[in-house]
Amino acid sequence: MDSFRLIQSDRELQNDHVTCCINFLRQHRIYKLSSLIYIPENLPGSRGGELAYYLRNITNSTTMAEYGPDRRPGVPKTPQSTQNMMLRTKAALHDGCLQFAHDMGTFRGTMREAMIQQCCDQLLAYRFDEKTHKLSGKAEGGRDDLLVALMMPLYWSEVFRNHPSYAGFRSMELRRPLILKD
Repeated sequence: MDSFRLIQSDRELQNDHVTCCINFLRQHRIYKLSSLIYIPENLPGSRGGELAYYLRNITNSTTMAEYGPDRRPGVPKTPQSTQNMMLRTKAALHDGCLQFAHDMGTFRGTMREAMIQQCCDQLLAYRFDEKTHKLSGKAEGGRDDLLVALMMPLYWSEVFRNHPSYAGFRSMELRRPLILKD
């Protein structure tokens, strides 16, 4: 979702996009029975709460909630989490662990190669911004949303696997049999 730019008031478009993503995953034999863990940002003005509410009835899914004592839906993008995401991305690149699926789906049929190139361009532009004193790819008017969408699961999936708040969902997942049929 982070890589999908929304018009401020267009919630129906957001919900349609999310539904398309879920349908795409559920039609794929590998992801048909997989758990879906949503990791929206919960910064002020973010739609993380709306997204969590919309997805609350999706079978075998949960939304991460990591922000402050109110446990708002979503995860914070702090300087520390951003640095952790970047370090994990660098390690994954160094180890050759990042790959793009040959049947990768994109919204509105954007060509796979164009999305990969855009992500690489954003990665190359990512650096410490002297004006904001943060890691960012937004310096000089650029965007880093697609890159952040790639980096977030590398860090937050580890938090999800280890944090006690998600133990109930993890144990439910372990009890469910994995059955793959063509």
